[in-house]
Amino acid sequence: MGAGCGLRAAYRFDSASTALQFIVQVGLRCEQDNWHPHLDWRVNTVALRLALHQCEQPGAQDLKLARHISIEASKLEAQVTTGR
Repeated sequence: MGAGCGLRAAYRFDSASTALQFIVQVGLRCEQDNWHPHLDWRVNTVALRLALHQCEQPGAQDLKLARHISIEASKLEAQVTTGR
């Protein structure tokens, strides 16, 4: 993830149902942390952007959530694609 005033990443999964499983996992964590990322789900690909608390540089909270998202994607054997 990275760039601009938000952290961005896109992941490709083996199926649409796996992509949806990822969205649910990320969504539950984000709701728990009161965070609301922008998600774009296209069949088996999910692109997301996390707005940063401070635009100049990601803070500890930003990086913690980004790390969690990366781990969840890895558990589901996602391939990282270029962000949109």
